[in-house]
Amino acid sequence: MGILSRLWIKNTARNSYVRRWLVQEREKDDSSQTDVFALFVELISSASCFGQEALEDRDSRIQEVAKQYLGDTTLFEIACYTYYRMTAWFADNQSEFRTKVADPVATWIVEVFSVAWRKDEELVGRFFAERLDRYRTIAGTGNDVEGIRLELEQRIINTQGDRFGKNDESSGPSRLEADHRFVKHALEQYEASHIPAVIKAAQDFCQNQTQQPLPPQKSLSIKEQSDQENRDYLFAMALLEQKDWVKACSAFTKVIGFNPENYNALLQRGQLHVKLNQPIAAIDDFSQAIAVNPRDSRAYLHRGKCYHQVLRQGDESLADYAKVIALEPDNPIGYFQRGSLYEEIALSFEQQASENKDQERHDKASKGFLAAIQEYSQAIALNPDYDDAYVSRGLAFARRAKAEGDAASIPRAVADLEKAMSLNWEHGYLYKTLDELRDLLKHSKSSQELTTV
Repeated sequence: MGILSRLWIKNTARNSYVRRWLVQEREKDDSSQTDVFALFVELISSASCFGQEALEDRDSRIQEVAKQYLGDTTLFEIACYTYYRMTAWFADNQSEFRTKVADPVATWIVEVFSVAWRKDEELVGRFFAERLDRYRTIAGTGNDVEGIRLELEQRIINTQGDRFGKNDESSGPSRLEADHRFVKHALEQYEASHIPAVIKAAQDFCQNQTQQPLPPQKSLSIKEQSDQENRDYLFAMALLEQKDWVKACSAFTKVIGFNPENYNALLQRGQLHVKLNQPIAAIDDFSQAIAVNPRDSRAYLHRGKCYHQVLRQGDESLADYAKVIALEPDNPIGYFQRGSLYEEIALSFEQQASENKDQERHDKASKGFLAAIQEYSQAIALNPDYDDAYVSRGLAFARRAKAEGDAASIPRAVADLEKAMSLNWEHGYLYKTLDELRDLLKHSKSSQELTTV
């Protein structure tokens, strides 16, 4: 049990992610819906009611005890037990629906609590499966009612405070007695009031499934799929927000499984594949997105950047950047990216020319820098506050000055870098380059004056 010995967040209602999530789901809940996700929300809603009645008790000590059992760890224990009871009802009464309900609800429970605890789904899934296996084992002994109740009571006691799966040995006998008394009473209330509500929701689900005429059922199925797709997309975006690239990639894969033409999910997964050093998979996603919506420039841009920055395939990258510019001629990013590629090509020619004393490559480098400068200038014309474009153009001017011995490019480089630093202080690292350029500018002016004399 060592891996369970510490809780990841305080076990109080105020810190409960699951309760906040539940409020959001309830706000957009359609009471007429009796689909599988509605059953899942009903299960979590019922679990969230555990111990709430004690907050109305006049005894302040009972209220303080109750507050320790309103967080996500206790919610998890109650949700596991409620899921066990619900699936047992399906097995005994409507076995044909058991798999249809059990599998997705189990997946959603693990997803929600893995986000709540910021833990891997595989780990939370093991916690979940361990609880269910224990309840089934107890049920197989023939002493299921009393045995499961005692098992659940002890598990809930172990969630008290900020611990999970470990007794709080620091608590005195009187505190433990108060906890046991509260949990036992709260479980009796939960069993009497909230388990029947979950079973009633399961009955309504079965009735809805069996009475639904075929054409409306087909229409409802499409809506359910769309709703599930949207929920999964929001969940994937939440993982993306947490910078959990692997889980987010899996979540977007689930969305795409529902709808292979989900343009935004394809874009997001493609970018994650780039982060995860899977450029070929990224290209596939961007290409699929282009097939879905060939008039949107974003997929071309991301594919072009992948070809450019990861796979180093210049021709393919140039073609995608050209498409971005054709679709959005007023968007500076296409010009900026194309300028960046031209500059990289020019730098490659410059290095080859220097190593081999090759005039032809030297000329190509010079033309490449000029082409890059023109692209950056177009980006700046469209967005006069584009600080990165000023940085890149300034450095391109400086490189052209070096390659061509062109003193006229030095003040242009200085002006661009100064402008970039005035727009964004994060470009302060350029101060050393600026000092070198200013010294070079003074030296070139002095040389001109001596030549004139």
